[in-house]
Amino acid sequence: MYGWPGSAPPFMGLLFRNMEAATEIFSEWNNRFGHADKDDELRIAIITGISKANPTHYALIIGPNIDRIERTPEISKTFVLVSRVNRMTPESTKNLDAFLKEFDKYGAYYLMPVKLPDKPDEVPHLESKHHLLKGHIHIRPAWQIGEHDFDMVALDVDEVPVIPDGITDAPVLKAMARKRERSGK
Repeated sequence: MYGWPGSAPPFMGLLFRNMEAATEIFSEWNNRFGHADKDDELRIAIITGISKANPTHYALIIGPNIDRIERTPEISKTFVLVSRVNRMTPESTKNLDAFLKEFDKYGAYYLMPVKLPDKPDEVPHLESKHHLLKGHIHIRPAWQIGEHDFDMVALDVDEVPVIPDGITDAPVLKAMARKRERSGK
């Protein structure tokens, strides 16, 4: 969910059915980062063009920023990163475009939990007490994702990503081949 008051940075709302879980997650982030993630340790990425059949669809990835993980020779070189990937299926990019315009204007946005309504006619409840100010958002088209790219998690082996005309050797082709091989498709 996106919103923009017009006189302050916009917000990106993460929707939860269980606000207790949402509060726990945001409290942990606030304990770890404060109310501002100045070092972009929590990586938010928007991957556009994930579906040629549905060009307005995009993926949102939330997880650790691999570029911020300390690399120490004494520590194992194998580790696991866990991210949440949501495939967004809007009919237009109007809301995303407006959010990104406001983000460009202010150079920041608030990440906040939002309670999904219990009934269809109710309005979602924005919990502004728990928030995380972010100054970074990683936006990129799917066709630029290569076979060893962390953002490969946004790709679906059953969908063809958007590849601009004239691009014959898009990195995503190797990424998709690798995903298909791993999935047995």
